Amino acid sequence: MFTIEMEHERTTIHVIDDHYGADELIVELHEDCIFINQYTPELDHDEQIMITPAMFNELLKAMNLPTGTYTYRPE
Repeated sequence: MFTIEMEHERTTIHVIDDHYGADELIVELHEDCIFINQYTPELDHDEQIMITPAMFNELLKAMNLPTGTYTYRPE
């Protein structure tokens, strides 16, 4: 399950794991960066990474490709 919230400066996606009990994943899409957050119970705080939109697009493309080394060039 997931929800999408669109605000003026960002879009926030909440991904809820319906099957394995992983903690909620929160993805904040900004114009120039993307934050991915998830609570870590063992550390009792949220872990956060920041990636560029280009990195995020490459990640999405990579999910459907076989093992290998690729260069992605936007059209």
